[in-house]
Amino acid sequence: MAAVNVFSEVAAALSVHGAAPCPNYMTTVERANGMFPPPYADEQYAADYQRQACDPFWLSSCLVANAVKEADGARKLSVFAGRIPSNRSDLADAIIRHASDEAKHARVFLQLLNAVSPDAELSSRLKSDIQAYLPSPPITVAVCDRPPYTVEQMVDDISQINIGEIRTRINQLILRPVLLAHASAEQEMRIQQVIDNLLRDEQRHIAYTGEILESFSQQGYNAFVDHIYLVRFCRFNERTIRELNGSGVDL
Repeated sequence: MAAVNVFSEVAAALSVHGAAPCPNYMTTVERANGMFPPPYADEQYAADYQRQACDPFWLSSCLVANAVKEADGARKLSVFAGRIPSNRSDLADAIIRHASDEAKHARVFLQLLNAVSPDAELSSRLKSDIQAYLPSPPITVAVCDRPPYTVEQMVDDISQINIGEIRTRINQLILRPVLLAHASAEQEMRIQQVIDNLLRDEQRHIAYTGEILESFSQQGYNAFVDHIYLVRFCRFNERTIRELNGSGVDL
């Protein structure tokens, strides 16, 4: 798979989902991509990822790990929504919709596991524990007795969510041909549809979080949005390299 242009991926997400113009956000993405080229968009990263994913055990472990990661993400988003100030119910609603998507995705990864690795050596106990761990959509706002987030805290969290969704979408693009290669002829069309749905969801998550960052930027926080986004973008790169070195790449 050829290298991925992060700026183009983000621009496409905004366009496909009819987002309002986000000039400040797009400038920040372009700066981040230029200053800190992401390893997960590199051609060699894709080749290494696909090579590892050809190992059935690695692929099964990856799908299970990502089911758990999506479940954790749903819970964290629920807590985040509970920390959003009461005058930003629009933001809380968007975060909760995202949390429900994550809860749905957790189950989708287990469905993919069953489809491409029906003979995966998972004990009945482990399967039961994983199923019990997964939250059920729709997700509700977590009750929190801690103070509401400041604007700076919201911008920081939204930046991390946005960057994480960009990386997740690229990883799914890389993994798609491997999953299809593992699929039976009967399962291939269904798996293609499932992956396409996941990719559309990730695009939508990139778009709505980009719009939120743009809105904060337009409200006088442009310098802070730009700064924290660059910091988090760089740290995501560092985390990706650590995961690659440990062969623990997430979707």
